[in-house]
Amino acid sequence: LAKSPDYAGVVYEDARADFLARIANYERVYETLDDTGMKESELSYIKMINLSSHLVAHRVYGLVATSLLPYLMALHISARPVWLVRVGEAEPQQGGEAPSPRHNADRALSERGEVYATRLAAHFAQLPECRNARVLVCSHRRALEMASLIDHEGRRTSVRPFLNPMDRGAYEGVRRQDFAEKTEREFQESFARDPINTRFPGGESYSDFVRRVLPVLVEVEQQVEPVIVIAALSTLQLLSCYFETTDVREACDYDFPEHTAVEWRAGGGSFARPGV
Repeated sequence: LAKSPDYAGVVYEDARADFLARIANYERVYETLDDTGMKESELSYIKMINLSSHLVAHRVYGLVATSLLPYLMALHISARPVWLVRVGEAEPQQGGEAPSPRHNADRALSERGEVYATRLAAHFAQLPECRNARVLVCSHRRALEMASLIDHEGRRTSVRPFLNPMDRGAYEGVRRQDFAEKTEREFQESFARDPINTRFPGGESYSDFVRRVLPVLVEVEQQVEPVIVIAALSTLQLLSCYFETTDVREACDYDFPEHTAVEWRAGGGSFARPGV
């Protein structure tokens, strides 16, 4: 009741009485869906009772069983923070040339990046609720270095390659605002029509990217302890769209500055952003 916008500013006793009356009205007309009737037994359905305290899946197969069902089972309303942490600045590339994605993943933190990582670890150490936080980290060297400063013994750290940045193939490093100048016209037109399913040449589409990150998102949702996610920009943009309930089409334009950590606080089935 405290999280419901229907009862904002309403005295608890009055809100509870109204809510119970509402449920009673629902019960008068509600028809229970089960597998005893001929028609119902042929249907595919998922029932969630008391959020995910009791979940019934009937005739559920394929993609729904491997993606949607685990996600629904992970949902709960426990309050806990989820920190999205962008990997620190990398050391300069020798020769001044732009690094390949493979070499970029193996670059160490720069001096500025080390200062950021050290201060961030000290900040988390001062937060009592984060002392037992799960640390989910991509496989890039800089992310692993940052995780080791937060969790010295590595007992709370899990490396998740699914958190690695989106693979843009031939257009790796090309910003959205530079598409007109640095990408082929055919790709630009396709991306403008369907930014979700248009695949970058030699890389992924946003649809591919979402499916890749989904298992980690399920893992984040099912945690009752605080979670710290350390990843690159494109992954954090995608996760930010989820927590903010923003269309994934806006992911590549989502503002997530370098050397930034954003706190999202779960409670009541949704997430709020109390601080950066």
